[in-house]
Amino acid sequence: SRSYFVCSTGGATIETLRAYVQSQSTSD
Repeated sequence: SRSYFVCSTGGATIETLRAYVQSQSTSD
């Protein structure tokens, strides 16, 4: 699903990916 997120953003920046990963980590 992570790859899908990247594709849906159409080329996310490092900051965007970083924030996304952090939000996923909190869910974990």
